[in-house]
Formats: sequence, C-alpha cells, structure tokens
Amino acid sequence: VAYREIRQSEKALACFKTALSCDSAHPIAWYNLGVVYQYDFHQPAEAKKAWQSFLKMAPDSPLAPQIRQQLNSRTY
Repeated sequence: VAYREIRQSEKALACFKTALSCDSAHPIAWYNLGVVYQYDFHQPAEAKKAWQSFLKMAPDSPLAPQIRQQLNSRTY
C-alpha cells in the first residue's frame, strides 16, 4: 500500500503478488491487487479477478459492498 501511495505501482503490484504467493488466502492482498490493477494499470479484467477472489474469501468484509458495487457498475 505504501508503494502505491508514493506512486510506485509496479513495486506495489510485485509486493501484492509476492504476498499472495506466500498466502493465496489473504483477502486484503486480493483487494489491494484489484485496486492497483483497476486504478493504476487500467486493467479492469485483472481487477475483476482479484476482487472476485477477495469476495470469495471475505464476503462479509466491510469492503465487500464497495467491491460488489464496483463490479456491478463496470463492464468487464
């Protein structure tokens, strides 16, 4: 998240992928991966995959309604 905040999206993406390679069941890493893909790299299909993984693992997360809205409001 810190890398993204200082506009180092490539490093942020690499960190989230590394985290997921260590623990693929980490919902916040999936959430943040989707954010980077959607807003930094403008890759909505990749964001959708990441956010769908997030929702499978954390359907009751406080972030889940926001992500569902994102997924329902965009064409992927």
